[in-house]
Amino acid sequence: MNFERFKWGGVRHSDPLYALLDLTRFRTSAPESSASEGHALLRRLLEIAGNAPANTRPNDLVKLLKSLIPGNDSQRRVAIQCLGYAGVLQSREHAGFFDTYPIHRAHPPEGKNDWSYPISWWRGHDGVNVAAVRFYFPEVMA
Repeated sequence: MNFERFKWGGVRHSDPLYALLDLTRFRTSAPESSASEGHALLRRLLEIAGNAPANTRPNDLVKLLKSLIPGNDSQRRVAIQCLGYAGVLQSREHAGFFDTYPIHRAHPPEGKNDWSYPISWWRGHDGVNVAAVRFYFPEVMA
């Protein structure tokens, strides 16, 4: 699992054991950049997601973030997925993990959606969940 974490940014984010590994390793790791750089990056990411056209889907958001997040599309996908798990990017109709632990995780009916729940339901018109941003990243809202 640790190899997956470094190679692709992790792939089992909804698995509680993986989440434990990820969060444990995160607590002991040194940041790659200063906090102010990280806050500025997150602010810009949230601005892009919050101002995306109403019909924007997660795949479109990957493209919108290409100039902001270096690396490959898989790494950008993981960043978006994690914001979905945190409830920062979530559909109004399909609650994410910020407010509750959804037992039933419905998937969109379209066949080409390979995103995990809950980000699979997010669209640009859903914007950014400000309550989740304030909870997890209060310094970004300042």
